[in-house]
Amino acid sequence: MNYQYTHDKITVNIEQWNTDWADHKGDTAMSLPVDKFVDLYENSCSFYEFVQYDLEGTDLVDLDRDERTVEVIKAFLENKGLEVFRVSNPDAIISVYEYYLEEDNEVVLDIETEHASWVVHDMQHAVHDAAGCTIYVKAAIERERILFSMDYTKKHWPDNMPGVEWLEEMEDDFQQRFKQPLDLEEYKYFGYEEE
Repeated sequence: MNYQYTHDKITVNIEQWNTDWADHKGDTAMSLPVDKFVDLYENSCSFYEFVQYDLEGTDLVDLDRDERTVEVIKAFLENKGLEVFRVSNPDAIISVYEYYLEEDNEVVLDIETEHASWVVHDMQHAVHDAAGCTIYVKAAIERERILFSMDYTKKHWPDNMPGVEWLEEMEDDFQQRFKQPLDLEEYKYFGYEEE
């Protein structure tokens, strides 16, 4: 399934994987053209920090930051025959959104995700919780971002509401992470008619 989400100057084209087996934790991959990757890598400290995860297993991971010049990165990507670099660390993706929210130009980004609601969730973190090299997340903030993304999905993509099991797993994960409950009951049976 394909969706699109726009916030301010950023439009995200979303390709959603099969939700029958999707994990509630929201695995996501953003494809960045080499020039965008290099620009972010050079100019966004948070992106630089968070993208280390995506460099694992590459020749770049062992280089010091000052050795990872734009030329070195471009050569690496070109030698690998890559036209895009796939970023899968959620914090790196949030930092991409934050960076482009501060730019003057409109931008279109491509995302593959297990559920489109995660794009809304991460964009809200970029708008409200990211500052420089830090993304602030506490229980109240995360609850607010999850509920916003569920409300958005319910309103704009009602045919794409997550199932009961997915939402229950999210509640359990929230409880384990923050030692507080998350109530998603109102979303669990959305769209089902009472018999």
